[in-house]
Amino acid sequence: MSDLFKGKYRWPEKGDNPFIGGLADSKSPTWASLQWLGSLDVDDSFLAGAFKEDEKLSFALKKDHNLYKLWNYVKRVITQYWPDGPKEHIGVVERIIQEFHNIDKSGQNFRYSEDTSGRKTLDQLPDSVELIHLKDVFDGVFNLLIGCENGLYEALKLRSDMLSSYM
Repeated sequence: MSDLFKGKYRWPEKGDNPFIGGLADSKSPTWASLQWLGSLDVDDSFLAGAFKEDEKLSFALKKDHNLYKLWNYVKRVITQYWPDGPKEHIGVVERIIQEFHNIDKSGQNFRYSEDTSGRKTLDQLPDSVELIHLKDVFDGVFNLLIGCENGLYEALKLRSDMLSSYM
């Protein structure tokens, strides 16, 4: 990472884990038990409605809900465009996404109360989460991905401008 950005933006770091499990302090004001979600008697319209709140996410996931498959597509674009890019940070993001994929392989667990076999989906959640820690880990993921998005946008804009000046 460039010294220009050092200290300004949180990047994915080796050892980042969105779910710190037993290390989370239940007395922390930002600790949240996730087991209560599994005990709720909610219907699928509640979960689906909550998932649909973010229209961009819903649009992106209409074809396939497999987060790891989507990540592999994004990773391929990033590594092809920046072959000498920060492989260690990309590896950390991949591991974080894999953590979520392990909880929800089909992208259904947070949207439906039961899978097609009738198993409760929310039972697969971690026991608890430290919300500030989760946000901190995702700040790193977000900063890497938004940086890639901005870089790709600028590259496409520059290409478009160059092509239009030659026509």
